[in-house]
Amino acid sequence: METYDFKKFPIEYSLDGKVFKGLPADGNVVTAYNAGVATLTYLAYNGDLKITAEVILYDNYAVKELRASIENTGKVASGVISDFKLLGSLPEAHPTVIYSNGDDMTINSYKWFSEKIGGGFKISSKDGYSCVGAYPYMRLIGKTYSQLVAIGYGGEWAAEFETKGDKTEYFIRQKTLKTKLYAGEAVVSPRLTVMDFTGGERSGANLWRKFYYDNILLKLNGEPLKPILFLHTFQIGGKSEFCGITDENQILAIDEYIKKGIKPDYWWIDAGWYPCNDNWFNTGSWRADETRLSKNLKAVGDKLKKEKIGLLLWFEIERAVSGSDIEKQHPEWLLNVPDKDGNPSKDNVVNFAASGAKEYFLELLDGIIKDAGVKIYRQDHNTFIARALEKTNVDGRVGITENMHLQGLLWVWDELKKRNPDLIFDECCAGGRRNDLEFMRRAVPLNYTDVAIYDYPVRASHTLTLYDWTPYFRMHAPKTKTADGKSLPPDDYAYLNTVTPAIADFLEYYDGKEAFETAKKYLPVWRKLASLQQFANFYPLTPLEKITADGFYSVQFDRTTEGYIQAVRFENCPNETLTVYPQVSENKTYEFCDLISGEKFTFCGKDLKNGLTLTIPARSGKLLHYTAK
Repeated sequence: METYDFKKFPIEYSLDGKVFKGLPADGNVVTAYNAGVATLTYLAYNGDLKITAEVILYDNYAVKELRASIENTGKVASGVISDFKLLGSLPEAHPTVIYSNGDDMTINSYKWFSEKIGGGFKISSKDGYSCVGAYPYMRLIGKTYSQLVAIGYGGEWAAEFETKGDKTEYFIRQKTLKTKLYAGEAVVSPRLTVMDFTGGERSGANLWRKFYYDNILLKLNGEPLKPILFLHTFQIGGKSEFCGITDENQILAIDEYIKKGIKPDYWWIDAGWYPCNDNWFNTGSWRADETRLSKNLKAVGDKLKKEKIGLLLWFEIERAVSGSDIEKQHPEWLLNVPDKDGNPSKDNVVNFAASGAKEYFLELLDGIIKDAGVKIYRQDHNTFIARALEKTNVDGRVGITENMHLQGLLWVWDELKKRNPDLIFDECCAGGRRNDLEFMRRAVPLNYTDVAIYDYPVRASHTLTLYDWTPYFRMHAPKTKTADGKSLPPDDYAYLNTVTPAIADFLEYYDGKEAFETAKKYLPVWRKLASLQQFANFYPLTPLEKITADGFYSVQFDRTTEGYIQAVRFENCPNETLTVYPQVSENKTYEFCDLISGEKFTFCGKDLKNGLTLTIPARSGKLLHYTAK
């Protein structure tokens, strides 16, 4: 079991302007060890302030996770705490930092940049979230030593890097925190996760993937999540989102899918199942609309249980509009979200730092989850939270509401998980705005962005980020848009572009035989290849900058003895041939099978080193499985 010297724990904070470095002496250490993971917790006091430091170490990975909290155990307010941060270092001068802009809700999301660190490099997220403007996952690449750095904090964070002598030092912190603590209050630092590695950037990325599958990704029955197929009735009845669902049309759709030979793993019900006057945005009344659905969706839940299909149900508990149940019953919990001109709006943030809020929502959600048989709890957040939080920042209490709100929210999740051990959490925050590691320790990002559902090249470019950092995610197999604006069922091209760990198929229950036959041809192939992704090394065969509308997309997943290559020719690509250079061993023989056409061919590794040339028709692709001997 790994050990840790808490005398070296890299914490720093200021109390009424006085800087404290390191932990107070004479603290107590509590150690827990389970399946190769050691969690060490140190408790000590600085006056009435209880300082807690947590370190997680892994037997099989050079990974260290650090987190700290400061709690006021006294009876009066503390001094002002500020500049509360965790420190890190790399034994290299002037490494290159590779970083991303995260999900900014445009087609330019998940772009990557690099900068050589000299006198200083600063980066921070914005808009009240962890993944907007800056992505909380970075690489520090040195000549000999390198690190992957992940930040776990769902709000705005900041990091700074600077080379000093023969090493590079850095810190992470909540972006803005300058607050006294009232009796019983606590603030937590962002979680700092560092993986040390040597070798190239791709080597580090694949080490992280294995670590993620082993230690971060949710487990179900002791195993990492398997591929998931979702089906749903999006915009049924011509209404927005899921405002048109009824007990009758949901049960009919489930029966029709099964009768036609497609059975989902989970049934997806998104926004609009609650009373909202046919406008899904009107959240805050968390009960089924009983003019069209049974109480707590019990009829639909019972049907799904009978068919052995799981239920995903959407919530947005952090937001409540004027006139909603929450606004009427607990207006004291709400923080109004001003519009862009600063005027009050009907939109409110539910403050989970408010007394009683988290306990109320725990009981409410647990009841719905049990009554409806919810297996995936999907949480969204569609507002400008920073505007609401900014109004709570007053002298001597800056940043405290954000910090305690996130603590309360995660407390609800953790308690729900205790009560419902097999519950899966899906973190959706108007896309991927809050997919930092603190949330990813508890959830999967089934909606990593709200843009580019139909833009295949943009979607493909996003996968290079996701496969490297949060490798379990979902994509749509979308409808086919015709030149005259019509929507047709997903076609071959849609499925060739959608080989991700989870998919939501836009095949409709009323679609014809041809559409269902297409789905039945591709879905078994998808499941085989998505299963292969787990614990496989990932290699982008087309660089990010070349994934464009007039080009190709190609990737490889390799498990040493087998793997596959996915190659897609986008709609505007004028070339019919693509040469890829897969990662192979020269002394092995590779037996390929085109899983769509059935064509088989064999190459020796030495020849594959010189490239594999594929001929791909317009608006098509290849899914090539291989075994290596």
